[in-house]
Amino acid sequence: MITKLFGPSKLQEEFQKSIILKLQLIISSINEIEFSIRQIQLKKKNSLTNILIDFEKELLIIQGDLFEELFDETCFQIARINHFTEPTEIFLSHRNSSEIIVMKCIIYRNHILFQGTLDDWHCKISNNIQISH
Repeated sequence: MITKLFGPSKLQEEFQKSIILKLQLIISSINEIEFSIRQIQLKKKNSLTNILIDFEKELLIIQGDLFEELFDETCFQIARINHFTEPTEIFLSHRNSSEIIVMKCIIYRNHILFQGTLDDWHCKISNNIQISH
């Protein structure tokens, strides 16, 4: 089996296409989620979490078991996207106050990393995920 070694990965290509064409991107069938909140680390396999990123309406919506337990809000406004640099970064704010960036989503070659900007936490989603439009 030959794997792609140079250029963007399939994950990065799907994000780039969705950003440029202003499509919805649905992330589902997440194989593994790792959370780190303060000094506590959680790992969940075969999560029922789905993430919908609507680049036209500039929304990110998280639906699922673990996220809803850990966060008060599951719908975020896309405040800014840096997709001309590597890796792509999506800056998110609460839906009602778009001035304050509360989370950053970074699309790496093999995983997606969510980081809290106001609190000390991060969440890593593995590349073994289903992506659809």
